[in-house]
Amino acid sequence: MRSTLVAIDTATGEQYVLVDDKGADVFGPKVSPDGRFVAYVRETVTTPHRAPEVTLAVVALAPSRARAASRRTGTAGRRRSHGSPTARASW
Repeated sequence: MRSTLVAIDTATGEQYVLVDDKGADVFGPKVSPDGRFVAYVRETVTTPHRAPEVTLAVVALAPSRARAASRRTGTAGRRRSHGSPTARASW
């Protein structure tokens, strides 16, 4: 299973893809105290010949720099507020 890190503007409901890495799963996002960045764990997809590489990564939580995501209905995911009244990180 592959995962995508998405930010949601809670005022408009608009979703922004922050991380969509075809070569890795992303999980465990934590928003910085100032609400400007998201740190997350990136684990590469394994094969029978390649072990996973696990790294910590950071991405800006700026909708203007992220791609707009298509709205998904029925998406099950946890959401945590990052301190801003209008945006959330979702995974």
